[in-house]
Amino acid sequence: MFANKIKDYRESLEMTQKEFSKKIKSSRATVGHLESGLREPSTEVLSNLSILSGKSINWWIDIDDKKEYAELNDLNLLLNYMIEAKRIKQNETIAVEDMKYIQKMLYEEINKKFKRKETEK
Repeated sequence: MFANKIKDYRESLEMTQKEFSKKIKSSRATVGHLESGLREPSTEVLSNLSILSGKSINWWIDIDDKKEYAELNDLNLLLNYMIEAKRIKQNETIAVEDMKYIQKMLYEEINKKFKRKETEK
């Protein structure tokens, strides 16, 4: 369940809700609502959690439990976030750290496609 995952992750970092909220660019109240299950995560929160933790968005939301997110594309969300946050700009070099993360997400998407093809056989 998402609420347990986010709380466990925050506690593993030994952060208060306020400190953690700054890391995921959200409010302390939002973190409290997410941890108590009163609120579903936005795509922005999911993207920020994914970048901070190095875990995929699919891991955070447990695709099996959240059917409404079934078509979520991690790479697309990541690119949208990076463009909106101005970490990627048109016709400019992408920072090495950001490029490594994009590459990781790209490989995950490629593996998903191969797994889908195998199950269709």
